Amino acid sequence: MDAIIEAIIEAYPRKKLFIDILTKDVDAEACILDLIDNSVDSYIMKDIQGRRSIYLSLSKEKFEIRDTCGGIELNYLKKHVFMFGAESLKREKPTLGFYGIGLKRSIFKLGNRINMTTDDGINRSVIDLVERPIFNVA
Repeated sequence: MDAIIEAIIEAYPRKKLFIDILTKDVDAEACILDLIDNSVDSYIMKDIQGRRSIYLSLSKEKFEIRDTCGGIELNYLKKHVFMFGAESLKREKPTLGFYGIGLKRSIFKLGNRINMTTDDGINRSVIDLVERPIFNVA
């Protein structure tokens, strides 16, 4: 009888798989438009009065979007922005975004290094997304 050999086999999904699935059906133009939609949604949800601006800069090496539309509140940023799918969409005002994946789809499709700065008037937050596995397997 042959000896039984035990082995630990890594069979967990890689982050690249989820990113590829999430971004497969969207092109760069749609991503940029979705990021603009997010700026407009922020402006609407915060009931900001007065004129606001959205600035775009695009080159072969870098895409940048800046706006004066109110930023993302720190607690919401920490608990919801990079979670996949919206937990609850109870909104008092109509917005352009709906499913809670537009920002993530857009930034993952447009680049492999993401630096995001947001200022909601109270807190200025800087996020630098780096490549890490989804699961930490020892």
